[in-house]
Amino acid sequence: MRIGIDCLTVNPDYKGGINTYLFGLINGFAKIGLKYNYIIFCTSKNKGVFEKYIESEKINLVIIDNYKPIFRKLLLGVAYALNSLLLWRSIQNMFTSLTGMTKLVESKCDILYTATTTLNFYNLKIPTILSMHDIQQYHYPEFFTKHKLRTRRLSFENSAKCATYFQASSQFIKNDLLVHFPFLKEEQIVVIPEGVEIEEFSNASHIDIIKKYNLPAEFLFFPAQLWKHKNHITVLKSLKQIEEKNKIKIPLVLTGAKSSSFNEVVNYIERNNMDYIYYLGIVEFPDLLALYKKAKFLITAVLYESSSLPILEAVASSTAIIASKTPPNIEMSKSIQMSLFEPLDVDKCSETIKERWLTDKIIINKEIDNNCKNISSYSWENIAKKYLNFVEEKIDVK
Repeated sequence: MRIGIDCLTVNPDYKGGINTYLFGLINGFAKIGLKYNYIIFCTSKNKGVFEKYIESEKINLVIIDNYKPIFRKLLLGVAYALNSLLLWRSIQNMFTSLTGMTKLVESKCDILYTATTTLNFYNLKIPTILSMHDIQQYHYPEFFTKHKLRTRRLSFENSAKCATYFQASSQFIKNDLLVHFPFLKEEQIVVIPEGVEIEEFSNASHIDIIKKYNLPAEFLFFPAQLWKHKNHITVLKSLKQIEEKNKIKIPLVLTGAKSSSFNEVVNYIERNNMDYIYYLGIVEFPDLLALYKKAKFLITAVLYESSSLPILEAVASSTAIIASKTPPNIEMSKSIQMSLFEPLDVDKCSETIKERWLTDKIIINKEIDNNCKNISSYSWENIAKKYLNFVEEKIDVK
């Protein structure tokens, strides 16, 4: 079987969950012994991040550089203006057919997998699997511009109509897809959790991260792009409440790109003189590893997402976890011990942080040891095997 992986819209410079997921899964396929042939469809601009895989005779790169010419954008602009799902899909189909991309993809693989949330091809005759990681726009439309909401409607709904199968990282996301796309069937969606590079995160760091960034010896670590749904503001309000009520300043280290909530976060910190908050921006990967290892706790306060890569990365780094009580985090808490709080409840969040910060290290270390015993099931090798099992179950291609 030839398994295609659509990487045409992968931004090699992006530091975020989708890229982490995609690269982790490809690494998983490479590590388990390549039972099948894998074809990575990429562009001249992003091929550099995939070239390391071509050392294997089972992985090949196919370069496609004609995916986004100006006339495609202009034609899709018409469909956007009319808010027409059918026209959007028809233009995309016409374009991929006339440029020969559809036939090229069909000739190179027996199934095409897409990890980047929406399909780039609606009209393939071969089966497709899509990781539509989340549909946040249905829950928090206020976090998006009107333009983004319309674009998402056109691309997400057409992708939902045209994909053959879907991967969901949690049962919650599977249920969410079934509710908002009622034409989907349960058997089209497989629940396969996200994975983590266990060896990478468990190895000791040789970077003196405290000295490099002038950080306190103990800190909470919140690695997330500064998007509104990551809910940094609740954590900041909780820490301020602890400072005012208990006279305790608990340091917090933030990493991640400046996104939609950046101004709100920075303004809150400055307005409240929170000199114990350290925003480092985007950090290099070795520094990220060192921060995970050195942190007293990982904290995540997300309002909505498919699952949590930072939680898995923290477990692999032997770091304890404080997290918002989202359905995916509740699912994960069945195998990974973590302290949960209601994501918008400042009182509960501050109570949880303070209680955990003051908890005896012996108790925390027992939790960490328990989590380390369970993390192996989340290795990318095991996750890749689950993908292959699903493919073999659903698709009769030799």
